[in-house]
Amino acid sequence: MLHKTLNISTSPHIVKGLGTNDIMRNVVWALVPVAIYAVYSFGLSALLILVTSTAACVLTEHFLARYSKKESTISDWSAVITGLLLGLTLPPNFPLWMAFLGGIISIALGKFVFGGLGYNVFNPALVGRAFLQAAFPVAITTWFPVYAPERFSTVSAATFTLPFLEPATDGFTGATPLSAFKFDHVTTSTSDLALGLITGSTGETCAVLIMLGGVYLVARNMMNWRIPVSILATVYALSGLLYMVNSQTYPSPDFMLFSGGLMLGAVFMATDMVGSPITPLGVWIYGAVIGLLVVVIRIWGGLPEGVMYAILLGNALSPHIDNLVRPRVYGTTKTLDIRLMNKEQPVNTTTEANSRKMLITMVGIGAICALLIVLSFQGTLPRIEKLKAEALEKAIFKVIPGMVTKKTYQLEGSSLKEVTGKVKDAQLVYAGYDKDGKLVGVAVEASGMGFADVLRVLYGYDPNKQAVVGFYVLESKETPGLGDKIEKDPAFLSNFKALDAALSDDKNTLKNKVVTVKHGTKKNAWEVDGITGATISSRAIGNIMGTSTNQMVPLLYKNKDFFEEKSHQ
Repeated sequence: MLHKTLNISTSPHIVKGLGTNDIMRNVVWALVPVAIYAVYSFGLSALLILVTSTAACVLTEHFLARYSKKESTISDWSAVITGLLLGLTLPPNFPLWMAFLGGIISIALGKFVFGGLGYNVFNPALVGRAFLQAAFPVAITTWFPVYAPERFSTVSAATFTLPFLEPATDGFTGATPLSAFKFDHVTTSTSDLALGLITGSTGETCAVLIMLGGVYLVARNMMNWRIPVSILATVYALSGLLYMVNSQTYPSPDFMLFSGGLMLGAVFMATDMVGSPITPLGVWIYGAVIGLLVVVIRIWGGLPEGVMYAILLGNALSPHIDNLVRPRVYGTTKTLDIRLMNKEQPVNTTTEANSRKMLITMVGIGAICALLIVLSFQGTLPRIEKLKAEALEKAIFKVIPGMVTKKTYQLEGSSLKEVTGKVKDAQLVYAGYDKDGKLVGVAVEASGMGFADVLRVLYGYDPNKQAVVGFYVLESKETPGLGDKIEKDPAFLSNFKALDAALSDDKNTLKNKVVTVKHGTKKNAWEVDGITGATISSRAIGNIMGTSTNQMVPLLYKNKDFFEEKSHQ
């Protein structure tokens, strides 16, 4: 006689399954090495950012669950992942109150408003990141140097900025590898990019650890490896093709793969199980679309990075991709297998047709727009370069009073050499001489993030006076009527007619770093009087000038004799 009941049933026979908690917890473990390396690279500031963003996401998730009279869902680890990913996409010197606000937006707007875990359309961490990008463009593009000696003993001055106050700036802008190439055509070695020996967001620097985390999840069957492979392969193939066409204009495929947030986005964000397709062919298409958008935005867009927008757009297309490529039911010829997805409900062919038409229309419009952007960019590039060169030539004479002739020099380390032709991927300085051949000043380009986009400026430095004697905005997309006052406001421009740039006793740094102060409070010759109503733009100019003069003025002063010798040749 049997003492146990024998249950006979049809397949599938599930022996062991992994729940949401198990998967999410393992994703956290995969992110831990990346987070540890971020703290090692940037110190206490990075640690505080990660803790703050994670705490904000967990607390918001708990509060909203309780507010909705539901059981708290923080034990599923999804809020921890969102907080970690958000923190890893932020600069290490980002103000903590902004990071906390970003965590609230990530959960509330990116997840909870759609119904919670399993219902969100977009990756929650990227929703929070997109909000911070729009709300605080200067703070989110102000970078902190990697491996700073004092990173474990001090915290960035901007970290504890009070809400709605201007953060103190002790970082530097426009210095990531992507922005350096985008605006100055300066490349970074692949080994530095892969090993995280560069400046960037908190967790986007070490591509090797990110890939190892992805391998761990794939090995445990917790990630669809096809998505990151499709993204990275598309980026590599397209950028490689462009590089073969013109290696002087376009970056190498290795640079495109390892720079910026591509690795972090491809491995940990685009693979979000809710926001990505589930069909076999759909995941390849999804990855290819994201990879294509990354290349288009990075190469021809206004911003140096495009991973965030590419993934968000891919999330939006994900359900339409699935509708388009759903496999047929076995043994049929026309009926698509959507009954599993719709709980055995009848097939709605009208909805299917509309989704197909919508996806084809969106992809078609996107392809046409991308083609038009590329053609317009390539067609107008020679003319744009010519106009920029002419504008630069005129600006040099404006920022160096009394200049009659000039010579161009390329900076290599701490030494200079004269150049006569067109030079790319190099820091150039322009020495100005009067009619008697006497050195009257040196013009230097500098750039950094403004309110709307990157600002490019040119300033003149007089080694004899140890002062900035001229200033000109080469490129700006600041708000008309307010932000563009940095280009034409007489009172603001007068700051740079005799801006103190005196050197310290050892001649290695400035005695007083150039800073922007609140309008009407300027007391010292090295201060820039800000513009009321254009605070962010004028403060950005002060940050750019402060960083550039602190780096360049000691080098220019040490080469004063070199410039004067060249005037007689």
